[in-house]
Amino acid sequence: MERRVLLFFDSRCGMCRLFSAIVDFISRMSGKKILILSIHDRKCRRFLDREFGQGMAPFSLYFIDGESIYWGKNASVRISEYLGFSYHVGMVFYTIYPLLNKLANLTRRYKCAGCDTNESGQRRLKYQSLRL
Repeated sequence: MERRVLLFFDSRCGMCRLFSAIVDFISRMSGKKILILSIHDRKCRRFLDREFGQGMAPFSLYFIDGESIYWGKNASVRISEYLGFSYHVGMVFYTIYPLLNKLANLTRRYKCAGCDTNESGQRRLKYQSLRL
């Protein structure tokens, strides 16, 4: 059975939208399937609430590889590796992302709650079936 690979992002945040669009483009070009969903989608919220507890999801970007869930720096690195890039590409993006986000926050109305945090992590999925 093929593992389901997912990317959840904050669709209200311009930086998150840009990152997800880049990942979508690269995944299509490389033939790697990634289902990309907004964290504001009802099904996505239900999944995150089931994994972390009601309203307790710590970040705005998640990568799920069918076995584990990653967020923050760990998500950036794992996405990079999944798409065939090195660990260092993920680390470069994660290092630059907060700086770009701070610049973007000066001019935008919506502040992405997860972009300003240094929260990062990974763990095995509690529920192996990815029901959305």
